[in-house]
Amino acid sequence: MLTRSAGATERVNQLVEEYIAALDSRDFDAWLALYDESGHYAVLRRVEADTGNNFVLVGEDMKRLRGRVQSAVQRDKRRTLHTVSWIRQQSEDRATAGFALWMDGVPAYSGEYRFEFIEAPERLQLRQCTVVLDNAMIRQPIYAPI
Repeated sequence: MLTRSAGATERVNQLVEEYIAALDSRDFDAWLALYDESGHYAVLRRVEADTGNNFVLVGEDMKRLRGRVQSAVQRDKRRTLHTVSWIRQQSEDRATAGFALWMDGVPAYSGEYRFEFIEAPERLQLRQCTVVLDNAMIRQPIYAPI
């Protein structure tokens, strides 16, 4: 569930809402459509993000991201529920959001989304989404996008 944030524009709130709704409904085509063709998706732990270490758990351009989604549809049948606790817009093309993710009713991940977006004719599109996980240990493979 997303509570509209006063720290972001309506268009940014809508983008974040569409992002998590597409993942929770397993509508990966809609999720991929949120990205610009030159988009990039990455997942890393906060310790790497804070220290500037270049170790990423997932780091993919759109071609590889489409392959990840196809694999996730087959391999990862867990139900997800995302909650977003805040959204802050840093600039015209950047925003962050705090999140928690449950998988099959069990808390799995929490952290921060770091969004970079561009203006598209009808809506904002993601140029990059970096998922920064607060989890110290990653106990299972990450198939589906977070």
